[in-house]
Amino acid sequence: MIRPFGQALLCVLLFSNFPVFGADRAAPRFTLSAKDIHEQASRATPPDGADASVLTDDETYVFDAQGRSTYTEYLVYKVLSQKGVEGWDGISVNWEPWHQERPSIKARVITPDYVVHELDPKTVTDAPAQEEDSDIYSDARVMRTPLPAIAPGSVVEQESLCARTHRCSLLERWHAHFGAESLFRCSTVR
Repeated sequence: MIRPFGQALLCVLLFSNFPVFGADRAAPRFTLSAKDIHEQASRATPPDGADASVLTDDETYVFDAQGRSTYTEYLVYKVLSQKGVEGWDGISVNWEPWHQERPSIKARVITPDYVVHELDPKTVTDAPAQEEDSDIYSDARVMRTPLPAIAPGSVVEQESLCARTHRCSLLERWHAHFGAESLFRCSTVR
């Protein structure tokens, strides 16, 4: 298992060479033209047999003066195969109303002909999360939405944002993140 410091260093080293983060890294999210982001995504060389190529997976935690956090995940990936379409065709965000505001989800799918298909907010569903143990009672919920026009060769840019309504422990969030190995993920805490 990679330690948190090593993981952060690895993330910096990996992302310094990714084409999506070249000179355009400073560009605000969802502002690159469809052609630019698709061409940059197409320059990446994924391993043979890959169904999708993750180009960006950024997490950001911002804390206010009261200790409440806002968590943002930003993901850019290219779907490479029909199997990739079936596995990467939607967005799912878990949340708990007792301590979080309803998340916001934004996404666009860019097809190989550079046509942009924006996520329709009316397609987002919000339902109780399924608990594995029938003795656990929770207000956990899951928001889900299908992505429009997803097909092999499409590039997806998506962002989800969830704010906590009360103070939380930084270790609580970091334990959840660093509990599993991840090579293509950056975390920023501000």
